[in-house]
Amino acid sequence: MLLHNQIQEIISRGIQSKEIPGACVGISKKQKHLLMEAYGERDREQRLPMQQDTLFRAFSLTKPVTAVVTMMLWEEGKLDLGDPLWWYIPAFRHKLVDNGGTLEAAQRDIVLQDLLNMTSGIPYPDCHCMSQRKMATFYEEIDARLSTQKPVDTQEFARRIGEDVPLLFQPGTRWAYGASADILGAVLERIADMPLDALFRQKVFAPLGMTDTDFYIPAQKRERLAQLYAWSSEKNGLEIEPDPHLGMTDYREKPAFFFCRCRIGDNIERLYAVCGYACWKGGT
Repeated sequence: MLLHNQIQEIISRGIQSKEIPGACVGISKKQKHLLMEAYGERDREQRLPMQQDTLFRAFSLTKPVTAVVTMMLWEEGKLDLGDPLWWYIPAFRHKLVDNGGTLEAAQRDIVLQDLLNMTSGIPYPDCHCMSQRKMATFYEEIDARLSTQKPVDTQEFARRIGEDVPLLFQPGTRWAYGASADILGAVLERIADMPLDALFRQKVFAPLGMTDTDFYIPAQKRERLAQLYAWSSEKNGLEIEPDPHLGMTDYREKPAFFFCRCRIGDNIERLYAVCGYACWKGGT
């Protein structure tokens, strides 16, 4: 009861100060739920209450699923973590590295372990160096093609980055949060010979009963989707964050490109299912 009161006080304070519209909170220990509660609203404008079956954009919580499926395929002997990336995506052979604006040859191949560890040197879009700017240009193309008959798919994404985007650093020498998991998704598609959404469903979502989880949301479930907000310093409050951004779809239709940093349709209980599945002996 003390835990419940403490959490309720913290979340209520955030709602009253308008820092958050609402929240689903879950706490577990040794695979037992200590708390599972919904607070506030999932849609402030329509005054819809937050509920335990509210669906959320999971964004980068897709990365642990990618890692779990990778290790399952490793257990099945279908890949080795030391495999060079170019074995699966040939465009990554003979990669170049952005060294302060000068391109130099990579001293070794990117291996699958680098993709899991984010030590590949593959960037996210930004403006601070040539590598990030090249990626930003490609993401602009991805956004522009979202509503066309030829959107960028998972395999084209991986191939184009291999061909056009230099690495941030020599593979394995540093860590940087980037698009490694998305490239790993393309590798998994090649190895399993099936689309990534089908592979995730077969290996993780179906066994765990995650019937709401996918890369898009059907019309009959959209009312359960929480509105997405971002903090506006100009308004000193929350405002609706528009979809899509960073190449992601608006979730109403099945995408051509399965970002391994974006899936949708998770509620708090199902997030616990996949996190417990990924952790050693369930963990805390």
